[in-house]
Amino acid sequence: MLTRPLQPGYDYLLGRKFSSVWREIGGTPLENDVVAFTTAARGQGCSERVTSAMASQIVLRLLIGSGRPLDDLTTTDFDDLASACVARDECTGASWAHYRDTMPATRQGLFRLGILSDVDGDVFASVTMPTCWQGFDVVF
Repeated sequence: MLTRPLQPGYDYLLGRKFSSVWREIGGTPLENDVVAFTTAARGQGCSERVTSAMASQIVLRLLIGSGRPLDDLTTTDFDDLASACVARDECTGASWAHYRDTMPATRQGLFRLGILSDVDGDVFASVTMPTCWQGFDVVF
């Protein structure tokens, strides 16, 4: 996946842990994009832990799932990932809280890099929330 011959869907990517990615990413087509993102995030004051979470939980999944480089990611890619998270939650009960928590900061980081043109408003407005949340005021 890191060398781009495979482009699995977000449903597959959400079911996998990327614990070895930091050892394996060197020399791959994704390395420069991940380094650019992590450098920018650290430069904006994000801690190493938060930067690592955003890169592994969101950015890598977007790069692999979309098949596009960092500069070509869109808000639709985020919507697609969030929708896959919700579907996984509904089907398996596996919480998407850690993805949901890092997604807004990742979007903001890509906005600051000039990749996304707009991050105003509810970043989950186009995502259908799990049935169990309907009727509750959910604050992100």
